[in-house]
Amino acid sequence: MKCPMMVPAVMVFLFVFSPVSSLRCNVCINSDSWDDCAKSQAPLTCEPDDSHCYRRMEKVVTEFFGQTFKSTTFAKGCATSDKCSTEAIDQCKSSSASGSQQIGIKDVKCDMACCQGNLCN
Repeated sequence: MKCPMMVPAVMVFLFVFSPVSSLRCNVCINSDSWDDCAKSQAPLTCEPDDSHCYRRMEKVVTEFFGQTFKSTTFAKGCATSDKCSTEAIDQCKSSSASGSQQIGIKDVKCDMACCQGNLCN
């Protein structure tokens, strides 16, 4: 006995209950270099709201009690579309000490790039 209604029912079941394919991005954070970040990176399945992978480098110069401190951060990870909007990337690239509300920050340099696709960063 054939059941012609069985095929559509199975198709609907598979569509509704199939696992959602999530974006995967490389994730790392390092204070030395992109090479060292890449050596320690690991693939991560992003949250459902994340639609982009990113790379971000930030250099900050601070001064406290006459002493100057420099820090650099290299990071990769998952991001939502608003964190990778043109405005957000432009804000990163145009960041400066004058725009900072934090006391002691003398200079900020930031560079950020986003991409869409598994492990594209």
